[in-house]
Amino acid sequence: MPITPLGTKIVRYLWIILVTGLMLLAAYVSVGRMMMPRLVNYQSEIETVLSERLGMAVSAQQLQGSWQGFQPMARLQQITITPPGPDATAVLTIQKVEMQLDVLASLLSAKPIFSSLMLQGIHVELDQGEAGKWHMKGMPKGDGSFYPMSWLLSQEQLLLKQVALTLHPYEATARELQIPEWSLICGLTVCSSEARLLLQADAQGVLEFGMNIYGLPENKDFRLEGY
Repeated sequence: MPITPLGTKIVRYLWIILVTGLMLLAAYVSVGRMMMPRLVNYQSEIETVLSERLGMAVSAQQLQGSWQGFQPMARLQQITITPPGPDATAVLTIQKVEMQLDVLASLLSAKPIFSSLMLQGIHVELDQGEAGKWHMKGMPKGDGSFYPMSWLLSQEQLLLKQVALTLHPYEATARELQIPEWSLICGLTVCSSEARLLLQADAQGVLEFGMNIYGLPENKDFRLEGY
């Protein structure tokens, strides 16, 4: 059966769309491979943006950019987060961060979404107040416009390695906890996580746990299910 003129036009247009798409994809990858290694030139600007967003000073010893597959990747070394004040000390230190940006998801949500986010060598100190609530030691109260935990829970895959927690219970002796690895995978409505917890004071004390996280911390429907 011969192809009609209309069928010929449809095939031609589909071929043009396919070729144009391949050309745009090739240009996108080429530009990304060329620009990402130059990310180091914008380290001070990136630190400034992060500092303004968090309301605290953010600094990194080293920043590198690369390209993997169809997604850009950034690596940061020796990150410190320090609250404002002349005598302030870092409330959070991270040895290494690797993040791979999901370009399409970021464009659709109008905020950075990473297909893979890894934080390694984290040290955090938590204080317990008289009312029993825990907060990060030295962390100032924010204005409510940015929730770091909610941002982390909006990522597709989060991996924490070598996490050191220093707990300061109210009127009690501090305790050290170690988390060798904590993985978190998030879908549309729930985040599933698994981790191993080590009690530093007891080399035999190992706790393995899993958790399902529903909603975001600032919402009323936020809840956790442990197992």
